[in-house]
Amino acid sequence: MNVVTQVSRAMQTVLTTEARRSAVRCRVIRRQRKLDGASLIQGLVLGWMKHPHASLDQLAQMTAVCGAAITPQAVAERFTPPLTECLKQLLELTVAQTIQTQQAASELLNRFQGVYLLDSTIVALPDPLGAQWPGCGGDGHRAALKLQVCLELRGGQLQGPALLAGRTAEQRGPLVDRPIPAGSLWLADSGYFNLKRLDRLSAQGVWWLMRLPCGTAVDDLQGQRLDVLRLLRRQTGPLDQEVLVGSQQKIRCRLLVWRVDASRTRRRRRAVQKSAKKHGYQASSARLQWCQYDVVITNLPPDQLAAAQARVLLRTRWQIEMLFKLWKSYGELDQSRSQKPCRILAEVYAKLIGLVIQHWLLLVTHWDHPHRSWFRAIPLLQDHALLFAYEIGSCRRLMRLIRQIRAALAVCARTNIRNKSPSTYQLLTQPSKLAP
Repeated sequence: MNVVTQVSRAMQTVLTTEARRSAVRCRVIRRQRKLDGASLIQGLVLGWMKHPHASLDQLAQMTAVCGAAITPQAVAERFTPPLTECLKQLLELTVAQTIQTQQAASELLNRFQGVYLLDSTIVALPDPLGAQWPGCGGDGHRAALKLQVCLELRGGQLQGPALLAGRTAEQRGPLVDRPIPAGSLWLADSGYFNLKRLDRLSAQGVWWLMRLPCGTAVDDLQGQRLDVLRLLRRQTGPLDQEVLVGSQQKIRCRLLVWRVDASRTRRRRRAVQKSAKKHGYQASSARLQWCQYDVVITNLPPDQLAAAQARVLLRTRWQIEMLFKLWKSYGELDQSRSQKPCRILAEVYAKLIGLVIQHWLLLVTHWDHPHRSWFRAIPLLQDHALLFAYEIGSCRRLMRLIRQIRAALAVCARTNIRNKSPSTYQLLTQPSKLAP
């Protein structure tokens, strides 16, 4: 089965068969009249996909296109706890679909069986939802949803989003210890730094690359403690050295360090000071000095990955940050025109279903272009949401529509070639373009 057929069938399964079953199971639809579960779910998911800030009128219009002509007031009356549970179950079924496309055309990425990026983001919720989705409290949100996502960069497969309470620690998410194929590369934010996990990944034949948190114990190969900051101050250029990391459990790895430019140093220091102020402490001098450097550790040997290539791969981790930015900027995942908790929660679930489907469409229409631009592709996909509503009943017509979108994106959704500030995909093909 080719990927276009796979995406078309997955969309149909989620938005018709499973939507109808879930609505009946959760008692959203008790008697079959002019509105069924599939029409309601399609109206909400595709309505918010096309208009992320949709009014009740716009949602009612999309529901009518999907086969059920109901009033805006009737749509408003459907935002009940059974509907939120229905959408939550449907989101879990959507996430369980496995969709991936052809491998990326980059020699650097193709060295690995897969390149897995792990991170999470927070969506604030109304305080009354704190019992269901407790936030951090204090100066933070009393109710919040943490979305943990793992993106496989070569084939584009999306694992998650896994739904967690906002107060859940990064280390406890279900995607953290999900098995990764041997020969793959694992990249994660420093919030996931755990020496036992890194040692376990090495034993499984998985490569890893991540930032070293300030204050982590580092020894040379003879077991003598290194003052990393003092070592860096003596360096005039990049550092590439084998070390032992950890105070009790020590793992052998490469320590890679580059000095960053002054503007990036200032941004990092402002972020550190802002975080310290928020949590009621003063940022240490060592932590502020650490902001001058990219300090990275990896178990990849020099003959398999040069230092400059490691720096490019580190930069690819921002692709998952870009994904979250797309969800929040274009999908308005963390915004709602309502003040009612039940409607807001239903809106978050419905938007997430639409965003996962949107990612499938990106894979099948846009992923294999080496100079793709997500920010130019998403508006075009949103504009086609109405056409998806018309064609959802026919797999053949869906496939034809997806191929038409693919042809349009190949022309109008490419990123510009930049000489002064090369894009990530330029650097993946030409790592030497990265400034020293």
